[in-house]
Amino acid sequence: MSTEKTFDPKYLARCVYGYADLLLVGRFPAAAQILKSFAKVIEAKAADNKFYDENYPKLETVLRKEFCLDNSWRSTLFEDTDAIIKAASQAPEELQIALRLVEPTKVRQEKVNRIMFVATKETNEVSKMYLLCFVYLLLLQGIYDQFIRFLYALHKKLATEEANLRSIKTQFIQDHVGATLFDGWNRIVRNAIAHSTFTVNETAREILFEDRIAHDKKLMSFSDFEELTWRLFDVGTLVLILLILRVLVPMNYREALKSASN
Repeated sequence: MSTEKTFDPKYLARCVYGYADLLLVGRFPAAAQILKSFAKVIEAKAADNKFYDENYPKLETVLRKEFCLDNSWRSTLFEDTDAIIKAASQAPEELQIALRLVEPTKVRQEKVNRIMFVATKETNEVSKMYLLCFVYLLLLQGIYDQFIRFLYALHKKLATEEANLRSIKTQFIQDHVGATLFDGWNRIVRNAIAHSTFTVNETAREILFEDRIAHDKKLMSFSDFEELTWRLFDVGTLVLILLILRVLVPMNYREALKSASN
């Protein structure tokens, strides 16, 4: 008699429904609907390889399309990040960190999503820039920082990673990995926001970021700073959806197959 642990299909289905809700909040409605079909099959104890083989490629295609939105930078980011996670997914024991990472990060991502949504709807440009400054700092002090370290740990096969972002960026460049992951990271901008040493010029539609400790500064247009923030935001969003796509959905479905066969 096998002593291998199996999971209740209702529990597995709830997990997948949760991932679908996360995709829905993250602006991926078509992918969320496909994921709900996975949850329904699991809940009905009807999981089989045929359903997975037919629907997993659809989920991947739709999720890629909804994230990239015909944007060449997003497409490159998708490929760069996916390469790291797919390589690591061949060794499941190195991905246990993914399970511990998703739940607390999901809550943080939802909070940042809400603030970002408010910022995109803000009609007053100055107010919008202040909201984006808040989002930028939240990302660098939280989700973005955490996910970059997570990707680096996967890439280097480490249990944890304590290196700073500058060191990780240097290593990624040397290894020809994740070139786009740092396109939204700017030390001057981060320090200026953290120390409130930035000036918003409504007339010129520009922001002057001053890092007074490093005696450095950077002048950015409103549109360039908004793009910089989106590039930081997109990294966190993408890592989370790729963990769902490459790790959590296959993992839950494998468990559902075990349950269905018992």
